[in-house]
Amino acid sequence: MGSKFDPLLGQLRTTDSVAVNYSSILSTTTGINGKTVANTAIYTVPSGKTAVIMAYVVRVSSASAITVGPAAGIGNIAGTDNISASQAMNLLTSTTSTFQWTVNGMSVISSSGSTIYFNLDTAAIGTSETLTIDLWGYLI
Repeated sequence: MGSKFDPLLGQLRTTDSVAVNYSSILSTTTGINGKTVANTAIYTVPSGKTAVIMAYVVRVSSASAITVGPAAGIGNIAGTDNISASQAMNLLTSTTSTFQWTVNGMSVISSSGSTIYFNLDTAAIGTSETLTIDLWGYLI
């Protein structure tokens, strides 16, 4: 049985027309201060489910005089980047900027009830920056 990813539907389609959800937005978190080193809870895995995180997208909601963007990662323990290692987002300086990180290779699966954190490790340089995080993955 073959398969093909359908980007318009966000699904993996098998040759017998069975659709399999590959990934969807699990959460969108707004109002994160890009100038403050902090661990922000962005998702709690529902009871009875397990989360597999596939990617995250960082968008700039507002920015003023940012010259260097922040560095951050995600993890299911506050302060650890065990799902996605910390990444420098140096060019994330304006509302026309986004940063997308796809989790490749080894990662962890987040169990029922666990919280996933956006861990801002290095603050942006400039006057002010507000971020929005879209967390992508699926539940099993």
